[in-house]
Amino acid sequence: MTVRDPVYGMNIEPQSAFAKRQHMGQTFYFCSQSCVDQFDKEPHRYMTTSATTGFNPERTLTRIELPVTRLRSNQTDSAVEPDLCALPGVSGVKINFTAGKLDLEYDAGKVDLTKIAEFLRKVDCVIRMW
Repeated sequence: MTVRDPVYGMNIEPQSAFAKRQHMGQTFYFCSQSCVDQFDKEPHRYMTTSATTGFNPERTLTRIELPVTRLRSNQTDSAVEPDLCALPGVSGVKINFTAGKLDLEYDAGKVDLTKIAEFLRKVDCVIRMW
């Protein structure tokens, strides 16, 4: 079983990880010292939450990763990110259409995930369901 380094995004075997950290009941594994250092600066940034509710009652700033697909071939990551980040309560966005993922950091008390889904539909992006 592999786990994902939350900073670099690389899949690694837990037993061969460079390091691991515990934070708010979650265990994180890292591929390098650089990733550990970045995590230690802002561990909350790398917390995950429920993809179904988008809510973690222990904190209002939430990070969620969603699988996405673009429908227009001329659509670029950088064209969608600023508009999505401009939505009230959204504090960070990273889209990688090549990898098929959207990392979204938002205030769960201010953002309704249905509004995020509506926005993505308007710009011809689809949240993929497994």
